[in-house]
Amino acid sequence: MKFFDVGQEATGVIAIGQIATGVVAIGQVATGVIAIGQVARGFVAVGMGAFGLVSVGMLGVGVVNATGMIGIGGSAGKGFVLPLMPFPRVTPFAIKKLDEVLSGSVAGFVRATLGLDPSGEPKLLVDAKPLPAVIAPALLGAARARAQGPEPMVIAYLEPPTERGGPFRAERLIALPAAALSLPIRLTVWAFCFAAMLGLSVAFYELVAIPLLEALLAA
Repeated sequence: MKFFDVGQEATGVIAIGQIATGVVAIGQVATGVIAIGQVARGFVAVGMGAFGLVSVGMLGVGVVNATGMIGIGGSAGKGFVLPLMPFPRVTPFAIKKLDEVLSGSVAGFVRATLGLDPSGEPKLLVDAKPLPAVIAPALLGAARARAQGPEPMVIAYLEPPTERGGPFRAERLIALPAAALSLPIRLTVWAFCFAAMLGLSVAFYELVAIPLLEALLAA
């Protein structure tokens, strides 16, 4: 197999051509471990139409991750991409009990709801009672909009007062979805997503992995 090949139908470790197949393939139709082309198939695929384990394209389909104007993938990068792994997200931090944060001198994450005071300013509530906390100025616009929306639940990162008796400071707000879907609906969605992921995996094996391996071994 050539290390570097350029031609109408190029095959090599690095292949550049109208139809290119290689470890690194660049062409109008490219198939490779790394494929770049108008139509790209590969473990990492970049193109107007891209299909692979990881894909980036105007139309992106990725078994692991997809990024594109429109796409579908195991997980979603940027763009209007349908993720197929809607499993409950695990927060990368510990959520503390409210009493622990309010009675201590250590910052922490707590669950809260956004609301508006009589003047229209956003505030944090727990069990419909306002928290002794002020929201960072940079977050006020987003907090106000979310407080007026259908999903006002958030995780707030509260920092202790700078002065004794002063308010806590919410320096970070993380949006939480509304109440979880019912179990039957979740199971139905997960079953659909599992079937779609299985289909993508089989398609990757048949359309990318096997043709690429055969082409490289035959070169």
